[in-house]
Amino acid sequence: MLSKQAPSALVAETLDVDHMLGGDYYCATLADGVSQEFCRAELPRGRRQARTAAQAARASCKFATRMGSEFFFAWHPGHVAAGVEEHGWTATDPWDGKELPLSMTHGLLIPKSIGFMTTYANGTLEVCEVPDPSVEGSSWIFERFGPFPGRGGGQWQSAAWDDAGKFESKLHLGDVYITAFGFSPTLSDGTILGSPPSHIHHMHVTASQGAQFQYLRKELFAFQYTKDGSIGVPFDVHGDRQCQKDLGGTDCLIRGFPTGFGQRITDKMWTFYDLIDERPKNSPLMNAYSEHTYRWSRSVQRYMGRFVSMIPSNLGGHDDYLLRFEVTSNQEYLVWSEMAFLRNATLHQAFWHTHHDFTVDAWAISATARQLGLGKGVYSKHHVSLNDAGVSMRSAMVTVLDNLAAAQEECRAPTAKCTSMPRARCTLQHDRWDSLEGGGIVERYHAPRCNEPWAFKEGEVYTLLAWHKAIAPVAASKLVWMHTTLYGLYTEADPTQPTQSHDIGLSSDLIAEHGVAGFMKSGFEVWHY
Repeated sequence: MLSKQAPSALVAETLDVDHMLGGDYYCATLADGVSQEFCRAELPRGRRQARTAAQAARASCKFATRMGSEFFFAWHPGHVAAGVEEHGWTATDPWDGKELPLSMTHGLLIPKSIGFMTTYANGTLEVCEVPDPSVEGSSWIFERFGPFPGRGGGQWQSAAWDDAGKFESKLHLGDVYITAFGFSPTLSDGTILGSPPSHIHHMHVTASQGAQFQYLRKELFAFQYTKDGSIGVPFDVHGDRQCQKDLGGTDCLIRGFPTGFGQRITDKMWTFYDLIDERPKNSPLMNAYSEHTYRWSRSVQRYMGRFVSMIPSNLGGHDDYLLRFEVTSNQEYLVWSEMAFLRNATLHQAFWHTHHDFTVDAWAISATARQLGLGKGVYSKHHVSLNDAGVSMRSAMVTVLDNLAAAQEECRAPTAKCTSMPRARCTLQHDRWDSLEGGGIVERYHAPRCNEPWAFKEGEVYTLLAWHKAIAPVAASKLVWMHTTLYGLYTEADPTQPTQSHDIGLSSDLIAEHGVAGFMKSGFEVWHY
């Protein structure tokens, strides 16, 4: 696995509070009472309460095979050849211009599992719904798919189906609010499999995407608005959502929202996911399952939404970007994008998603790219090889922070016309690893370091920056697909107004070039630099 690297301490210079979100002492410092409640739901105690409630409900489950016209499947190797023949899926290395091998042309072009999976499951999809004994008027829904027979060796295990949670029929009868959500790989008896041995590459539940979009490309690149105007992914789980052992471990694969809050869904949803059997090759047979968990209610909840903001790709048709790491040099990168969130809303709970093996830090800063010195000189491109630019990562970090300080000084001037003070908002936690038996470390979820709740004004600009290099030396030169995404849970500035269940932050310069409507029409086909 990996060898732990000493974290950078530079970011603490810009933060009012340098904390580890591990106790109520921090939540109590937040001036906003709503944010205090979201904060407490994130603590190990809050995660354990959600897990315990779900397990108590599941104990009375009697799973039944789903019937009807819903479509579900596991991937077959023939999808590769069919996709290449039908769509001509290819891609070019953005760093040397050469055509990429088939095994690398994934992202949103073909399933990420293609080229790696060795066996496929013809599993059974089962569902169970039981009342919540602790919350009147609420019910738990559990969906289980499997088995995935695996023997390790990095075997990928994937599936997808329509009408996730079987909410379509419920939506015909009235409002549906989701008040808790979780996803885990399990054994047949419901025992949760953490990572290792089973890694969640990704899992989405959303009406804005479907398997036709994500994998089969029936609607190439397009996104879909939901009936309430939402766009994005209201529910997902990735491999960096399991907490450190002393902060809850697999309890963090479920999230319960504060009492009285819920995400109102309006459309039936798809789910699709990839799991990876991380055990050594030729390990004993393990029959793994996937399990989705939903708590829902018809009782009116205070609306809350889920925010997603992602740095665009350096390749057309992808939601992730491609970086090259060489054996002979410790490659360092700065990847950045100026963004805008088109809502008047407060972000109460933020968290990052990235591929941590190649990520040193990630920053969200309320400032324009120009204020930070980006978009010009050696930082004119959005995906910058610092080695090629002759700049070290530390030097680049100091430059950005110096420019931030200068922008703050300008805004303090009596004649300044700043609408808000530039400031660092959120950074990646450096203490985000667990030690493994036998040596090595593995990435874990750890709430990021954030100053306070983030109140957005519609169209407010902010900048995301990601600092990448290999945490441990690479054994061979390799191309690596990367994400840097800031997530969050938000409420509207006006609590009486309905809130879309999910929304996205968009690249301000790509909005200027293509418009929001152009992005919605073409999606990741145009959403790249």
